[in-house]
Amino acid sequence: MRRAAVLIGVRESGDLPPLSAVLPGIRDVGNWARGQGFETVRTLTDEHGKLGVRAIQDTIAELVEPGVVDQLVVYFAGHGVNIGRTEYWLLSDAPAYTNEAVNVAGSVELARWCGVPHVVFVSDACRTAADGITQQTLRGSDVFPNAGGAAGSRPVDLFYACALGSPAYEVKDPGYAAARYDAVYTKALVDALTGRAQEVLEPADGEPPSSLVRPWPLRTYLEGEVGRRLAMLVPSGDLIQQPDAIITSPPSAWLSRLDGVSRPAGTRGPAVVEPPPTLGSVTRLAIDEAVRGAQPAPIFSEAADQGITGAAELSETMQLRDRLSGRGPSLSDSGFVVRGGEFAFAWNPATPVSQDGNRVLLGYNSRGTSVFLQFGNGTAVMLPVLIGQVGVITIQDGTVVDIDYGIQIPGERHWDRYRPLRALVAATARQGLFRLERDNVDAFAIRLREDRMYDPTVVLHAAYAYHELQRDDLLRELFEYVGSTVDAALFDVALLAGALRPQRIPILPVVPILARGWALLDALGARLPREVTDLRRHLVPGLWTQFTADGAGQARAAVESTGGRL
Repeated sequence: MRRAAVLIGVRESGDLPPLSAVLPGIRDVGNWARGQGFETVRTLTDEHGKLGVRAIQDTIAELVEPGVVDQLVVYFAGHGVNIGRTEYWLLSDAPAYTNEAVNVAGSVELARWCGVPHVVFVSDACRTAADGITQQTLRGSDVFPNAGGAAGSRPVDLFYACALGSPAYEVKDPGYAAARYDAVYTKALVDALTGRAQEVLEPADGEPPSSLVRPWPLRTYLEGEVGRRLAMLVPSGDLIQQPDAIITSPPSAWLSRLDGVSRPAGTRGPAVVEPPPTLGSVTRLAIDEAVRGAQPAPIFSEAADQGITGAAELSETMQLRDRLSGRGPSLSDSGFVVRGGEFAFAWNPATPVSQDGNRVLLGYNSRGTSVFLQFGNGTAVMLPVLIGQVGVITIQDGTVVDIDYGIQIPGERHWDRYRPLRALVAATARQGLFRLERDNVDAFAIRLREDRMYDPTVVLHAAYAYHELQRDDLLRELFEYVGSTVDAALFDVALLAGALRPQRIPILPVVPILARGWALLDALGARLPREVTDLRRHLVPGLWTQFTADGAGQARAAVESTGGRL
């Protein structure tokens, strides 16, 4: 197997503090790659000068030429931030220059279609929220070439040093008299890849006896090992780091082959030792149980209750519907309720909008369009008008944290069985933890299909979960299902399904509903009006697309110019 690695290390970005462990980490990963017989190991760092995005793009473009490599590992050590639940690696001139950062989501999307049979991203960087307006306006750049999909989709694995929203630490190594700092995650990773962790070794076929390190056992090992090492180095327990990974490669894929190294005698199968429970593992278990109809794990009960419209809000929604239906056939039962805030202004391009306190009522002609809603703090959202549904918008500290269209009413068929799943999806997504796994994604899809449920919030999060697992078949099915249910398509689902083009049904609204969709627009070839794409610099940090007070006027103009639909 022909293998190559691109190792990217950036110690200094803008006015952020320098990172001492970057170059040692690059060295250790490079030594592993060369020891594995990688045909090409390219090192790009700021040790002797600034590192820009073009150098990375040129290096990767050369390696993804057809037939050059069978496996490509892209490793990054440096500063990172997340904007709209999407990670960006900061290069030397970031954040002052908005394109001088690596858009990880967009790069991963293009890597799927670059022709390399197996691409692996390893990110030893923080994933904390962008701090200040300068970081928040980062746009980033895709570092893989746009191959146009001619080669077909291939698996891409992602290893993250920490969970979304969390830092990755470098700590002083007590084994050295001089001050030396190591990245805890990279040290654990390299130890596993070089055979120092028996837990991840799996026997390989052939002679002499040899072992393989495969992605799935490595993920499990790192989840427990990084926390264990941090606890030893910082006994106070002040530092917590939970690695994360998204694995889409088949079980046969491997990252290291260690000749002459074998597992301890007498063990059967991969000698993977389950780590102690972590937030990531508990979340996966809770989601898996909810998919199969069980109640959410206790750790998520309170969060789940907060993540779905409660009894009072459902009653309020029902009262709104009753009022709507009592105003004659010219009105549909569509509208919006906000809790934790108030509406200052509402506008729809197709029909007059009535405001009543924290409620907005929409006329029947609003079908197939979007509504512009501005809150009391000046920020605004652009949401689809879905006939027969009332959206309940929850705001905390001025930020939209949940949108529940409230289609399901207690007492209706399947409500009691479906509610725990809806609640868990909302709660875990708010924390950046919602993710399906390869072994439960089909059960999740079947659950939605069998229950014949159309919950926009669940549909949106499901679409991104399918996309992460590269399940394009489920995305296409979801797109068709939504269209046939409400005679409209949600922007995010159409974007991820490759259907963001004129359809027999309208695409609503004209921007991603979840903020993470903005980072994928370029990689997925979205062609949108300039007045729409320019809205990206006016986003409020958060899970949902929400525009700043300064950008609210431009957002309304975008609704007006497009008619609220594509």
